[in-house]
Amino acid sequence: MADAMDYFKTEKDKHVNAAQDVIAKASKEMRNLTEEEREEVKAHTDAAKEFQGKIKAELDNAKMAADVEELGRALESEPETAMPGAATTVGDAFVRSGGFQGLKNRGTAGNRGRFSIGPIDVGYPMNRYGATAGIVTEGVNTDLGAVAPQLQRIPGIQGPVEAPLRLADLFGQATATGNTVVLAKETTTDNAADVVSEGGLKPASDIQFTTDTVTLDKIATVIKVSTEMLEDESAMASYLNGRLGVFVRQREEQQLVTELFAQAGQNATANDVNGDNTFDAIMAGIRAVREFGGYEPDAVVMSALEMAKLATTKDSVAGQYFGGGPFAASAQNPWGLRSVISQRIGDGIIVVGAFAEGGTVWRKAGGLSVEATNSNENDFLHNLVAIRAEERMKLFIYRADAFCTVEIAS
Repeated sequence: MADAMDYFKTEKDKHVNAAQDVIAKASKEMRNLTEEEREEVKAHTDAAKEFQGKIKAELDNAKMAADVEELGRALESEPETAMPGAATTVGDAFVRSGGFQGLKNRGTAGNRGRFSIGPIDVGYPMNRYGATAGIVTEGVNTDLGAVAPQLQRIPGIQGPVEAPLRLADLFGQATATGNTVVLAKETTTDNAADVVSEGGLKPASDIQFTTDTVTLDKIATVIKVSTEMLEDESAMASYLNGRLGVFVRQREEQQLVTELFAQAGQNATANDVNGDNTFDAIMAGIRAVREFGGYEPDAVVMSALEMAKLATTKDSVAGQYFGGGPFAASAQNPWGLRSVISQRIGDGIIVVGAFAEGGTVWRKAGGLSVEATNSNENDFLHNLVAIRAEERMKLFIYRADAFCTVEIAS
């Protein structure tokens, strides 16, 4: 385009200058233009106007191309927030978003240019989100929206069974407006309160604080989907509902376990309470949290294997199950604590804690964010769409001694 534009401008200027030279010559000689000169000026003027039209057409084409490109980059700046009640899942929020609906109306097939969707903030809780990495396509002869009449298609996409994600729900929940929060924490407590005589000197207590600056961790993942699948609204919603949010939450739960182990301030064994089994070890953890943590424990977290071991524990005299046996309804809450199974905590260890009071999961406002674009790498050339899900979160433990790891009794 640049070469053509330069040529048009050069030719236009050449004809304008030529017409001006003819007029200047007659003016210098203090006479009117001859008929022959008039025809010459007209010819140069018409040619200049023709090249001016070509210049305008090139500029119009360039503006149109820029407008199309701008439309293709819709919603790249400000997040679009899913309205409360309008969508119940991340997939619903994605396909109901203005970005997706605009793309659907415009279409993705053929030479329709690049596009981007998002970010779309869908918030929390995500406990309903129930994710396959790599490129996802519908395959040959499996158009999810146009199946042959003789075949009955069952709605949705069958995904693998995922372990429940419950650990985050135990902690307090808070929202951060930015990526960093500053939190105050009590470090020294000197309670000098005492009985004093009338008019006597009152003893001074001392409380000291420190501030912790916490940067929220980013948890993110990207998958790629064919444009054909993106155009199939029901399949895309089902796909996002079933898989994308869980990928992020699975990594979130692993992060919570890692930070919990790193910050738990106490460790207990059955010997601490003169016991000899895992139930006694859990009681030792309860006692430690109460006595040294200053909080009342509200939950015990363990793997499915450790829970099964507790459920099948029998007394040594009559061989009876502590939990009531296989035909009895068992609450499976040792010592009255809420028991939560998390496969990411691993076998061989149990955590007792005052989760609600002792720790808080901080998340950046907006919660889980979902974006989609075909401008990533060479996706546009291969009719692929990259979909990214991400969140920012951090577990902050206010009192380390509010959590106690419990060693399994042998």
